[in-house]
Amino acid sequence: MSIAIIVLVSFAFAFSSGYLNQYPAEKATPSSFACDTTIRNAKFDSSLLSLSIPPSNEEQTIFNLLNNQQFILHVDLLNTLTTCSSLSVNQVLAGGTSTSALSLTSCTNDLNGTLSTMITLPYQGITVQIVIADIQLIGAMRIGLSGNGAQSERSTLKELDFRQTFNFTDRTLAQTVNINLELTKVSPIFF
Repeated sequence: MSIAIIVLVSFAFAFSSGYLNQYPAEKATPSSFACDTTIRNAKFDSSLLSLSIPPSNEEQTIFNLLNNQQFILHVDLLNTLTTCSSLSVNQVLAGGTSTSALSLTSCTNDLNGTLSTMITLPYQGITVQIVIADIQLIGAMRIGLSGNGAQSERSTLKELDFRQTFNFTDRTLAQTVNINLELTKVSPIFF
């Protein structure tokens, strides 16, 4: 009976130490204690809270970093002869009844037919209107956001760099196209 208990305790210890070494999931090696070596011991928590619940003091730091993050909107028109001089960018104000001009951070045309623009957004939660005063074909459009990273105390805000291409093969780009970009602020909690 003593040998059975010793064997049982030793196997329990070996399994629990192997299971515990699977934290954090990003640095874990393949499991040696399971038939499926890709199984990870990782507990993920969505951290999505109701807006009516204020964040804790520990979470408030990362939310302050997120609220202060400066975004740059990237718009690339691919396979086109449109030039930077025919492009204007406006901020839509007060429910869409008026606009205010925004300046382009940069605008370049290359020889391969790509017009690339960068627009520094003055704040988060903005509606931007891009007007092309030209009649040129546009093969595809690439829209993206980038934002700077930052660090404060024990919190690190990672750099944002997102791009999505919209291809118009066998289709025509409409006179008015609406593209919505929405970001969700998430504060990861690690155990």
